[in-house]
Formats: sequence, C-alpha cells, structure tokens
Amino acid sequence: MSRLAKHLGKGFEIELDGDKLDFKPLNTEHLPLLFKTMKGFSGASAGKPEDAFNNLDDDSMDAVKKLIDITMELSFPEAPEEERKQFGMKHWAILFEKIIEANSSIDEKEKNKLNAIERMQNESAKSA
Repeated sequence: MSRLAKHLGKGFEIELDGDKLDFKPLNTEHLPLLFKTMKGFSGASAGKPEDAFNNLDDDSMDAVKKLIDITMELSFPEAPEEERKQFGMKHWAILFEKIIEANSSIDEKEKNKLNAIERMQNESAKSA
C-alpha cells in the first residue's frame, strides 16, 4: 500500500432491507462529469430536493445518468449490465446524493471561499 492509500476516496455504503452495499469512489477521469452535474445544480434553491432537478438541462441530466452508471459498473462489475441499470433507475436519487457526497471532498472553509467567489461573479455580472 502506498502513502497515498490512506487519503483515497472511501466510497459509500447504502443499506437496503438489511443488505449493506458498498460503492466505490470515482477517480480523476470522472471529474468533468462530476463538475458538469454540480454546475447543473448550482442555481438550485434550498427548497424541496426534487425541485433541484427542475432547472437541469439535458447535458446535466445525461451526466447524472453517466455518473450513476459508472459508479454501478465500478462497484458491481460482476452484476449483469441490465441489473445494474435497473438498480440505478430504482435508487437513482440516493445514489446521486451519495456519489456527490463521497466524491466532493470540499471542506466548509473551501465551500465558503467558493460561495464568496460565486457571489462576486454574480455581482460583477449584474453590474456589467
């Protein structure tokens, strides 16, 4: 095990009917998809969770689908493709939430910086 191993993504676990399922984290190859989905949700308000999907464009929704498919394939390569797709469809909301949580290691300090930058950009755009 290398020195990096203890700092790698930990993935996530979902428990369904007493069955614990372990999901693997994404890697840098998947960053563009992860950022595309996060960008799609950046204008979402803090209302009901299902409202967050109202403003997603087709590209963002496709990125969500791809992230779920990739996570399912990385985590359960032995499962038939159709089974992975059906599982992904049935549990897409919890999978997507956990994928974002597990693969977004931005701490509160970084979130505050990013929010401040976004506010400044929005204010610049309004005044231009």
